[in-house]
Amino acid sequence: MLAYILKRLILMVPTMFGIIVISFIVIHLAPGDPASQKFGGVGQSTSGVNAERGTEMAEKLFRERYHLDKSYAFQFYKFVQRLFTLDLTYYQKQGAIMPEMGRRLLVTMQINLIVFVLTYLLSIPLGVFSAAFKDSFSDRTITLLLFILYSLPSFWVATLMIIWLTNPGGWISFPVSGLHDLEASKFTTFQYFVDWLHHITLPV
Repeated sequence: MLAYILKRLILMVPTMFGIIVISFIVIHLAPGDPASQKFGGVGQSTSGVNAERGTEMAEKLFRERYHLDKSYAFQFYKFVQRLFTLDLTYYQKQGAIMPEMGRRLLVTMQINLIVFVLTYLLSIPLGVFSAAFKDSFSDRTITLLLFILYSLPSFWVATLMIIWLTNPGGWISFPVSGLHDLEASKFTTFQYFVDWLHHITLPV
């Protein structure tokens, strides 16, 4: 058992290195780079000679700051160094990405916790019911419905739910994005909670 664990731990090193190399290659195969996307994208103000010069200078400084003007070998070295020191950068905001990831992770944990609780609240009673009435019509119906739901691609179901359940003119409508209404700061505690439920329902 110990030998098996050690073997897996040793194999993890080349596996992780391969993932890092492939990720770096895929990032650089994409058209452009963070500098060109940030300073040459849609909506970038480049009207006038001064604005163009200012944009060029800002892009040059951006490339120097994040070593985008260096060789791929040096960029890969900095890529690995920042990865292992968790010095991850949000290029669009030119700041650390950890605070942003923390906020997103909190939302993900909320959704996963709700899904976890709902899964057991539904699966345990259905499992007990099916076991108590084995081979009955109800048992076969539940089994068939669960197999059908399990076989549906999640991304396809999610797309259909977004199309059907976000229409403001429909009989029921959920927000497409966000966790709270823009006026949520004016709500009471109960209204704030109801508004949160309204926003979190579709993602769950």
